[in-house]
Amino acid sequence: MSHRTLSGFRSDNKTALDDLFTQVLGMLSAEGLITLRTVHADGTKIKANAGGNHFPWSRENRGASGSRRREQVRVLNQQAENEEQLRNARCSQARAARQRASRLEAACAK
Repeated sequence: MSHRTLSGFRSDNKTALDDLFTQVLGMLSAEGLITLRTVHADGTKIKANAGGNHFPWSRENRGASGSRRREQVRVLNQQAENEEQLRNARCSQARAARQRASRLEAACAK
């Protein structure tokens, strides 16, 4: 499987994957296997403004907690998009610099 195939699948099913990720976070948290105090993505720490008592998993509070999880997923996705845009900009700048250098070498050779 190429990275393009995986990336295409992820892009085509973004909403469903975000929903699945939110559900997985909820189940793991409800079982006490994780806390949502700090979220790590690609080695980047993201500060969460919630203590352990802010996520009571009683039936009446599950909807509110679900919105918190969805917000965390949204923030993570936004950060990933920002990082990708920065990476693309750096690649474009490097490519432009290589092209200028190549044109300069060709002009000097003439």
